[in-house]
Amino acid sequence: MLPEIIKLKQWAKQIKKIWRHPIYLVGSALHKAHPRDWDIRVELPAAQFRRLVGPIRGWEKKMNNGKWEETEQRWSNICVGFWHNGCDKTGLNIDFQFYPQSYCKKNFKGLPKRKLA
Repeated sequence: MLPEIIKLKQWAKQIKKIWRHPIYLVGSALHKAHPRDWDIRVELPAAQFRRLVGPIRGWEKKMNNGKWEETEQRWSNICVGFWHNGCDKTGLNIDFQFYPQSYCKKNFKGLPKRKLA
């Protein structure tokens, strides 16, 4: 196993302690030998997402139309913080995202994902 993959799994275990939900590898890294980036996703219950970001319905609508406000910026800032930490800890180009479980069911249903931690 490549050292970066070992570091990725170690990092996933560390951040799982923060999120308290599974950490998934998704996207092209599941099937490409040399992916451009490593998509890491956390799928949160609605209540936890709302505590961090705000109302899901408003967030989802603005995420899709590009008219970002405070809640979308809050979401982005958290993603960027974990992106930076993940890149630093693993040496990989991490693309970190967290979403409400309902959003994942609607938008990512049937797409592969691999549990890292």
